Parts: sequence; C-alpha cells; structure tokens
Amino acid sequence: MSSNHVPAGETPAHPDYNLVIAKAWASRSFKKRLLRDPRAAITGLGLRPPAGVTIKVVADSAGTCCLVLPPPPPPGGSMAEQLNKVPGGVPRAAILLSGFDRIMTAAWSDPAFKARLLAAPEAALRALEIEPPPGIVFTIVEDSAETSTLVLPPPPPKEIEFEEEAGFAANHAMRWLAMLAGPFAS
Repeated sequence: MSSNHVPAGETPAHPDYNLVIAKAWASRSFKKRLLRDPRAAITGLGLRPPAGVTIKVVADSAGTCCLVLPPPPPPGGSMAEQLNKVPGGVPRAAILLSGFDRIMTAAWSDPAFKARLLAAPEAALRALEIEPPPGIVFTIVEDSAETSTLVLPPPPPKEIEFEEEAGFAANHAMRWLAMLAGPFAS
C-alpha cells in the first residue's frame, strides 16, 4: 500500500483502526512499532491518521482494560456519535461493563464524578452501582480534540489466522471484541 492510500469508505480523519488492531495481533514487530510510534506505524499501513491529533496506543491484557473517555457530544449530538469517534470502534470496556452509557453520561455531566473516575475507576464505577468484573484492573484515559487513544484488546485465540484485507480484519476484530465479554461475565 502507498502512504496515500485511503481504503474505500474511509476518510482521512477516520482510518480503519480495526485493520491496525488486527495487524498488531498478527505481528509482534508491528505491535512494538505501534506502541513506540503510533502515527508512523499507522501511516506505514497506508492509512492516514487525523492531522494535528496526537495518537496514543494502550495495550489491554486479559487482566487490564482501558476505558477511553471521549469528549462529550456537542449540543444535540448523541453518545453513539461520540463513541464512533473512538479509534477502533466499540470499546472493550463497553462490552465488559454493564451500564457503560451511565458511565459516559455521568463523566460528561458531573466534573466531580469524572475526576473520581480518572483517579479511582473501580470506586467510581461502584458509586454508579456498576460492579467491575473480578480480576480486571481498569484505567481511564481522557481524549480531547488534540489527542486520540487507540486501545489494543488482547489478541484472539491462536487458531484464528489473519489476512491484511481490511474487511477480514474488521470482521474478526469486531467478532473478537464481542467474544471478550464471555470470560469476564460475573
């Protein structure tokens, strides 16, 4: 792929982060490069990350889960629209936590709750009567107009093979995210 390639259906502001996730699962060297220099690694796949935005990458494990708190929606905007801006699509935290919509709404509307959520995630979740799954340590990162965080979920089982086709990668990334809820259900 050339560095100017933009996959069909994508715009320069919204690269196919599912392809990035699948490539990180399939290649240790790519994952290391992605964690070290996200913009260069993503651009190396022929995708165009948003200009003027610092991209951070966080790798989840079986025992950790990073929740990305995007900026609140503009007046008249919806939560779904804001969450669609989160790199990689549906956050793993949304699958692991029942009440994800209440977490976002509280964080966007209550600065004191947002501060507690950023400082002590499990305690803040319990204050909303949301019990975090046992054995999972949550971290919260806050995105802004200037920063965007891509969370790499744990890789799928070894028997799934990857191809570099965006459709295949996106399909498997979304299926794997949906499967993640099973082992952690309380």
